[in-house]
Amino acid sequence: MTADLKNVRFQMMMSEAEAEAIDAWASENKLRSKAEAMRRLCDIGMSAATKADSLELERLRLQSVKRKAARRITGLKKRISDSPDDAERLKLLYRGLDALTDIVGELVECSSDIATISLRMTGPAVANRSQEEIEAAIYQSGWTPSDAETESDEELRARLTAVKNLVDRGKQPDDS
Repeated sequence: MTADLKNVRFQMMMSEAEAEAIDAWASENKLRSKAEAMRRLCDIGMSAATKADSLELERLRLQSVKRKAARRITGLKKRISDSPDDAERLKLLYRGLDALTDIVGELVECSSDIATISLRMTGPAVANRSQEEIEAAIYQSGWTPSDAETESDEELRARLTAVKNLVDRGKQPDDS
């Protein structure tokens, strides 16, 4: 949030439960006032809303990859079952393995892009956490940005799980 002069007054009504939830969030994030909590929550919400379109595009891309993969696999299965020649079936099986490799690569790329967008969306929500805590979660396996291209799925999963755990700690029990 910027350090702009806060000179616009805004009144709103909310339920007791909403006010208590905001107070609890402000307390967890060591904020001094409900007004500051509301400003930060608005900032988080607006930031997430701007990234929602990107996330939807990636979801559609993932759905397209899934459909394309299903068509390729179905076609190869039919050609393999229709082939009378063992040598031809073996060639088709190798082509099937190549196709699966391509499909997995596309799925990993889509999933990685979705994870990146998701992390950027949750970033403002965890920004109030201590820098040491965030660095420990993100870099827990010695990961550095230059390692991103060669990072294994297990390392990425562990890193995302650590960040998710940080985000989940900020949720109220009834938010799940």
